[in-house]
Amino acid sequence: LVGGPVLDVNGLMSVACMGAVGIGQYVEAAAVVVLFGLSEWLEHKATAKARRAIGAILELRPDGAELLNGDIVEVEQVPVGTVVVVRPGAKVPLDGVVTRGSSTVDCAALTGESVPVAKKPGDELAAGTVNQAGFLEMTTTCTADNSTVARLVELVEQAQTQRSATELLVERFAKLYTPLVVLTSTLLATVPWVINPAGAEDYFYMALTLLVVACPCALVVSTP
Repeated sequence: LVGGPVLDVNGLMSVACMGAVGIGQYVEAAAVVVLFGLSEWLEHKATAKARRAIGAILELRPDGAELLNGDIVEVEQVPVGTVVVVRPGAKVPLDGVVTRGSSTVDCAALTGESVPVAKKPGDELAAGTVNQAGFLEMTTTCTADNSTVARLVELVEQAQTQRSATELLVERFAKLYTPLVVLTSTLLATVPWVINPAGAEDYFYMALTLLVVACPCALVVSTP
């Protein structure tokens, strides 16, 4: 709870766990902890999957490009309009247009297409695809920052940071639901004590029960 909003869904989960222990419902307390841990595990798994996807895309981008004179330079140093060589088995360093030679190009890692695509002068090449058989010369049409691979990385990163509609809906609901539950439990535990201290213990038990019953375990698990 440190460094974030106190009355959020996670805060209610914590209070509900302590409330369950307070009324002696240890099984309920354990269930809350298990469900919360399951939610955290699902979130970690989804994040790790997204990171692996970004890593797989980054592996598509070659580190260097071969110029006509045989020099190999970093792709970040290749300007638009440069003629580069793509030998058999090499990755296409940047987006460009074939100017000489013909070959088939494996686009499976980029587009998922299993059948190699034939390329001849005038055809476009995408960065990260693999030249299979023939010798190709190409003229670059963009820099490394604007290549197909760079755009894919940007799209994946944006998708990772953006929240789904369900998550946004649950967050808006929790902003109203959580304070309401805590306030109701607090009033249930304190107001009867002020009015009639003799029967306040029963109401305190009811307040803790309300916290446990109102714990949004399903929401926490469903929106990792």
